[in-house]
Amino acid sequence: MRMYQTAFLFGMMGLFGALPAQSPEKQSQARARWEQMDKNGDGKISREEWTGKPKVFDRLDANHDGFLTKDEIRARRAKRNK
Repeated sequence: MRMYQTAFLFGMMGLFGALPAQSPEKQSQARARWEQMDKNGDGKISREEWTGKPKVFDRLDANHDGFLTKDEIRARRAKRNK
């Protein structure tokens, strides 16, 4: 599961501009992963929609509102690169 979470995170980071440009295929895979988790299609991933470990969700949810957004994914990657 941890490998899936890491792959998901890096895929999302590439999709949302936090990593160097990805191939169209990788971008498509990242979008598909996001859409798969975003069950209600609101553009955010709620704690209930998250399929990974709660600890990982908590680490990614920077404002602790119970949702992951594309901006939080970008910010997490930027923080890791410093």
